[in-house]
Amino acid sequence: METNIKTLTSILVIISVVAVVAFSTSFNPANAKISGNETNLTCGDVDASNTVDIDDVVYLIDYIFSGGPEPMCDPILSCGDVDSSYNIDVDDVVYLNSYIFGNGTAPMCPEFNTSYV
Repeated sequence: METNIKTLTSILVIISVVAVVAFSTSFNPANAKISGNETNLTCGDVDASNTVDIDDVVYLIDYIFSGGPEPMCDPILSCGDVDSSYNIDVDDVVYLNSYIFGNGTAPMCPEFNTSYV
């Protein structure tokens, strides 16, 4: 358990450093939200760039810890809740980072019928 906490702490420190650098050089929140019923909605693509990459990790970190803009999908859980826990939190950041850099499991956002949301 102690090793898992140390590993998680190390991952979060690395993510934070990458986030500061990437966010200050490439983040652009001007994109419009996309609808949950759009065919190009991709779980994990929280910045609506049509790809899941480090920018999405940075976007989630900004949203969770700095009050940044919500994920650009409606409802926000349909692209930001990558571990399908029905909550967007640090677990989603770690999960998405593991998927991108560590061959982790692909994001699994909960499915929503947007007509009822």
